[in-house]
Amino acid sequence: MRNLGTLAGTNESQALGINNLGQVVGVSYIAGGGPFRAFIWDEINGMRDLGTLAGGRFSWAYGINDLGQVIGYSDDLSGYRFAFSWDSTLGMRSLGTLPGYLESQARGINNAGQVVGFAFSGAGGQQAFVWDATNGMQDLGTLVGSSVATDINNLGQIVGYDSANRSFLLTPIPEPSVWALLATALAAIRFRVRTRSVTDYRH
Repeated sequence: MRNLGTLAGTNESQALGINNLGQVVGVSYIAGGGPFRAFIWDEINGMRDLGTLAGGRFSWAYGINDLGQVIGYSDDLSGYRFAFSWDSTLGMRSLGTLPGYLESQARGINNAGQVVGFAFSGAGGQQAFVWDATNGMQDLGTLVGSSVATDINNLGQIVGYDSANRSFLLTPIPEPSVWALLATALAAIRFRVRTRSVTDYRH
């Protein structure tokens, strides 16, 4: 075990996510409730501050994929907290929130750049979401009451829990076009196998 240190001007830190390249993300903060900042750490550069959304004071990083894309949440000039995605090229950008909800937090990301987390209202209601660059933020529904999505794998499977503290697993159902492509690919494989078998037999 070794200490990864803290950001300049802070005295505590928590590591919350790591990818297969050994890049670590988390939060470094001043004890006693002072401002806290999301960080990324690697062997070459050490710990770096990821900043905040425009006008924000604090940020928090929860996960990182193998492309170095980081997710978490930050406040902005409005004072509300929003889920963010960060990479070394584009920096930090807000993922917004679900319609009818004031704020959001991102908790997991996969290598396709799909992000999961939850949106929440001023009344404390929480709703799980999945976000991608094509479709934006989508409501995942719930088993009962409110819901929180905590992680997503490279197959697109999502885990989380509802307001009754019941764990859930969401598995995506392929679109009909995907099944058609799969059927075509399997048919081609069968044809190749059969042709090769006949050829081998004849020789």
